[in-house]
Amino acid sequence: MGFYDDALEVVRLAVDEAGSIRALAKQAGIGHVALSQWLTGKKRPSLALLAAVFDVVGATVCMRGERAPDDKDAKAQALEKEVIALRAQVEVLERVVGLSRPSEKNAV
Repeated sequence: MGFYDDALEVVRLAVDEAGSIRALAKQAGIGHVALSQWLTGKKRPSLALLAAVFDVVGATVCMRGERAPDDKDAKAQALEKEVIALRAQVEVLERVVGLSRPSEKNAV
């Protein structure tokens, strides 16, 4: 199988996971007619539209012989981003209510 066939297999699996072509198209922000035409072989997807589907299902493209990023690594990165966002929200809330943390110089 080549890239195109592999990519269409990802799309087929994504349709199954979403429940229908229309549901996947809505999630990916693309037209359901175009998606249907890909699956019937009437048209080939552009990389931009294919990327939209890949983003929905979390699919990645790897060179032959390479491994996809470990799912644990992806989860850890997502959690790290969430922690950073939450810390930023805490800092904003502290400023709004007038709280401030003691500086490290004065901390005991």
